[in-house]
Amino acid sequence: MCRMRMKTWLAPLLLLAVLSVLTGAGAAVEPGVYDSALLINWTDQAFREAFGVEAAAFVPADPQPMTYIVSCGNVIDPRTGRESETNWTYLHRTEPACTEDVLESVSDLSAFSLTLTDDPNRATYLASVSYKYQRDGVFNYTQADARISMYKGVLTVTLKNMVTGQSAKATRDCWCFPESSIEVSVLAEGIGGQFFAGPKPLNSREISAFNDLLGLGIDALYNWEDDEGGGVCITKYLGQTDKGTLQLPEVIHGKPVTGIGKDALSQGYFTGVRLPETLTHIDDRAFASCWYLTGVELPETLTRIGADAFNNGGLKKISVPDSVKELGTGAFSACRDLRSVRLPAGLTEIPDSLLWGSGITAVEIPEGVTRIGKSAFGGCENLKSLRLPESVRVIGDSAFSSCKALGEVVCEGEIELLDHGAFSQCERLSSIRFMKGVKRVGEYAFSSCGKLKSMDLQGLESLGDAAFRWDTGLVSVTLPETLTSIGDLPFGDHGPVGESYAIPTGLTLTVVEGSYAHSWAVEEDMKYTAVPPPTEEEKMAVRYPPLARGDRGEGVRALQQALIDMGVLEGAADGSYGPKTAAAVSAAQQAFGMEADGVASALFQARLYEGK
Repeated sequence: MCRMRMKTWLAPLLLLAVLSVLTGAGAAVEPGVYDSALLINWTDQAFREAFGVEAAAFVPADPQPMTYIVSCGNVIDPRTGRESETNWTYLHRTEPACTEDVLESVSDLSAFSLTLTDDPNRATYLASVSYKYQRDGVFNYTQADARISMYKGVLTVTLKNMVTGQSAKATRDCWCFPESSIEVSVLAEGIGGQFFAGPKPLNSREISAFNDLLGLGIDALYNWEDDEGGGVCITKYLGQTDKGTLQLPEVIHGKPVTGIGKDALSQGYFTGVRLPETLTHIDDRAFASCWYLTGVELPETLTRIGADAFNNGGLKKISVPDSVKELGTGAFSACRDLRSVRLPAGLTEIPDSLLWGSGITAVEIPEGVTRIGKSAFGGCENLKSLRLPESVRVIGDSAFSSCKALGEVVCEGEIELLDHGAFSQCERLSSIRFMKGVKRVGEYAFSSCGKLKSMDLQGLESLGDAAFRWDTGLVSVTLPETLTSIGDLPFGDHGPVGESYAIPTGLTLTVVEGSYAHSWAVEEDMKYTAVPPPTEEEKMAVRYPPLARGDRGEGVRALQQALIDMGVLEGAADGSYGPKTAAAVSAAQQAFGMEADGVASALFQARLYEGK
């Protein structure tokens, strides 16, 4: 692949110098005045010296090779206050190369903004650098026991199209360190990137005048690659990332922008970003560590958000559209200022670490989610209450661990697995209800929940090691007859009273006479109360919790659908138990020969669902 090659050692330094300045932060871009005389005197001689052939005799390839000039006006020496005699002009003309080759070589605008163009009228440029010392701009500071003078001045770069006469100018204040001479300092060190505080690239608005002049447009601010579906994916943003709103283009090189690639905009300083309506995916770490980005509106075209996409950023709120079907691990993790989040409907699982360490105070888990991933909400220290929909079956490892403000949890559905440490170190957790029971509770699931007082574990089959260890306030736990496995020291051990690992002194277990839990309590010398086995009606009540007017949720929706199928309820199952649902229940009760009170008892639901 063809590459541009400089003919002298000076060209790379000067182009780096020019563009470092050209892309200076805070620059005010203004139009210039074309001077045709600048085309005289330098072209033939400079070209002949550089290439050994007359410029007029040079036959370029198609498209035209780029020609540019770098020139520097007199520099004011701060020590004398007089202009130096260091004037110079340098011509460079690229060897013939295709646009693609040159774009690849110069796509990093922080080093080089000039590129080839198909239009020969935009193939010749003049970049002029000037520095003027401010007499009151001397600043002395101490470094390594030595006082060093720094000189403040005004640095100006003018970029001019020598054929069309169009030009753009950027001016900024700068500091430089004089070394052997002020000229060397300004040109080699100052412009080369060693200004005090250093030059920074322009943002997209400030650089637009230069890009327009060069025929680049906004496309030049981005590296990109072809994306699936005929679009392009932005792989890197090359412009300014200072505070402000960054507006991403919808089209690059005639193709829709459909993706933002890995790390493409990470560590940006922008406070807002406007995403194109053509966007379909945001890849891993695309906006990671964007500390000042407080909010972003995600388009309805978006279908995928990658792992750690907004990790460790400054988001305060986020609404994920329903079009998103795939959320990556840790997509919004460590966003400490994030208070409000809206998750998409249709989600089937909450990814691992999705909101780990975020600042959310509440979250609505969409109906249809069956699994809460590992550490999905771990460390959300401001989360105060939680209601899991009927669809949730698995609560993963440390899913809500260290949610220190979490006080109340309601699980509407039957939980098949509550994994290792799921609610560990939730130091304010005082109430957790399993509306349809829980089958397996893993190791340390509720450990270090000092405010937890009671727990009804109906439907439990397995209780893991140290599940309630260090729960010093625990006074009542109900263990059902379905329980067949209990791990080591689930409530602590019989150590010295008062020690953190000891069984809470006020704890009394409720067990079923003759059950495995009963035998275990006796063997482990636990305090317990033995109760008779539950009746069939009581068991049925666990399977079908009674429903009445005012109730909401998936249980109500299932009831309504059954009534619709029976032909006693019209309309859609909306999950809200209102007057129409109560009337339909009464109608069904009459059909079953039951008392028509409009309350869906466990016996009524068993008859409705199972014909019992």
